Amino acid sequence: MDDPVHQKQPILILEDNLVIFGPSGSGKSFALLTLAKSIGLLYSPIEANIYCIDIGSQSPIKLLKECNMPHLPKDGGVIAGNDTERINRLFKMLRIELSERADKLRLEGQPSDIRLYNTNPNIPNKKKKPYIFIFIDGISVQFNKDNMGFQDQLDFVVRRGPSLGIYVILTGNIIRDIPDILRTDIPSKLIFRSTDRDL
Repeated sequence: MDDPVHQKQPILILEDNLVIFGPSGSGKSFALLTLAKSIGLLYSPIEANIYCIDIGSQSPIKLLKECNMPHLPKDGGVIAGNDTERINRLFKMLRIELSERADKLRLEGQPSDIRLYNTNPNIPNKKKKPYIFIFIDGISVQFNKDNMGFQDQLDFVVRRGPSLGIYVILTGNIIRDIPDILRTDIPSKLIFRSTDRDL
């Protein structure tokens, strides 16, 4: 990541939700691809899972499936934006996973932060939970209008996910593409070359 103001290039570590803004052709999709591949290098398939929703159906993120990246589930790893049934199944699975993780930490008397749980040397590896990264490429105002339930499902995961090891990474062309309620819950933002004055 480039920080020209401070003349630094800090390493971007995904420990929270993230949104990437930028016009078409600015490199948002390839940034997602790079982040996904970095996760593959940093974690084993047991330690991290990746799911992708390709809203525009032309995202290079689908290359992850073509290269048989082991962090992608064989069924549902890359979902087209018009495949409402599979998107709903994914969010249903995420809701169940969030509930199970919260219950697990509470019953075991552990801090409600999965990273603290996973790095606790007293926790056996087989009990640790994998991090889950949800990449959503190409969210737009029109997509949100055509899929009214999508926003509510996504907001639930965005709000509850980070402390339980589930992270959402979104891309959009302009700030209006991301609903207000989501923007307030996503503190980390990357802005690529843009003329949007609201950014």
